[in-house]
Amino acid sequence: GRRWEQSVELLREMQAVGVPPNIITITALMSGLEKVQQASRALDWMSACKNSGLQLDIVLYNVSISACEKAQEWERAID
Repeated sequence: GRRWEQSVELLREMQAVGVPPNIITITALMSGLEKVQQASRALDWMSACKNSGLQLDIVLYNVSISACEKAQEWERAID
């Protein structure tokens, strides 16, 4: 039920020991969050991803758009 919390914690632990997230880890996390109705959290990770300078890809954008739809936050989809 709450594996998404473990996923977020694991990603944060990776960052804490100097392993930066990449587009694959962020996309996987966002996809998992979106699937368990944590779309707002997924969108927060998208914002962090954009701010970090990672090269965003079409898969990440698709996950973001889907998360926006599920969270009824269409405004964030056009950001």
